[in-house]
Amino acid sequence: MPEGTLDQQTRTATIHRAHEHYSAGRYAEAVADYDFLIRNGFDHPEVFTNRAISKQLSGDHSGAIADRNRALAERPSYADALYTRAVSHKQLRDYDSAIPDLDAVLRLAPEYVDAYYTRAFILGDTGEWERSISDWSSYIAAHPADWRGRHFRALSYCQLGKLEEALADYTAAIEANPQQVNLWLRRSEIYRRLGQHELAERDFSHGRTLIPPDNGAPG
Repeated sequence: MPEGTLDQQTRTATIHRAHEHYSAGRYAEAVADYDFLIRNGFDHPEVFTNRAISKQLSGDHSGAIADRNRALAERPSYADALYTRAVSHKQLRDYDSAIPDLDAVLRLAPEYVDAYYTRAFILGDTGEWERSISDWSSYIAAHPADWRGRHFRALSYCQLGKLEEALADYTAAIEANPQQVNLWLRRSEIYRRLGQHELAERDFSHGRTLIPPDNGAPG
């Protein structure tokens, strides 16, 4: 692919500056640098993908999807582009487009653990609890210390009435992040549903102590 009229020094400097803008949260400036590169013929799939990430983080999910489409037209098996396009589809609640992208990512790269996280979240949001639990389990196997996987898997277990499994997940999540108020309150609710009212009250009371003053009850 021709690289346009930009000399290597200018390309390198522009890419470096775009990365600096991105790292500092200046996404519009990063997009402008990637625009400059693309206008001048440096339209590699990585450039479209990097511009897409900046667009996504600035809230332009439709623009991000369009850039990933360009990247994938050049490289259909580009797992990063497939995954980040799926994330934009998810943000737009276009789950019918997100799920096939995530399926494709995991066929190409079964070790792409973030794809399990995102697919599990969508499956839970659409009520596919068993499939969601399976994906959360894959995520937890790779990130056992991340309390979020346990928390979300527990929510799916609760939907299926599997309270003992949910209780075990919340206990593990609390061990990983004992300052997370919501975990104590969620476990309190499970204890209550199991008829263990003393333990329910203990967790509820402890969770309340973690709420910062004047913050009110968590949502």
